[in-house]
Amino acid sequence: MITSKTQNVLQICVHYDDIINYPFKENDILTKVILDEYENKIFEVDSQDYGKTNHLKVIDIVVYEYLTDTKFMNSVRNTLAFEGVSIDEESLLNYDIISTLIKVYRNYRERNENKKEDTLWL
Repeated sequence: MITSKTQNVLQICVHYDDIINYPFKENDILTKVILDEYENKIFEVDSQDYGKTNHLKVIDIVVYEYLTDTKFMNSVRNTLAFEGVSIDEESLLNYDIISTLIKVYRNYRERNENKKEDTLWL
């Protein structure tokens, strides 16, 4: 039976099914940890709080983007390498991977928007 909290979370996180059912390679530790953290984070947040609801939406969008956009995925991996984070389960579990995803996503989006503006012909 689906609880009202679960139902609320599923309404907010529109990519939930795609994310949870995403087929990733067994040796892809980073994706495994991101998916585990996603599931933990979205169900620990009180979805009745408006600010936290927006945070859930952001987490859902960013994780979905990570899974579907290889350029963004590579940006995340490059950022982790630059910051000296080892791609092993123990290191990643001690690291706030969701916050890093959000930070990289914002930078990634800004760069892509600036590129589009630079290439417009008038």
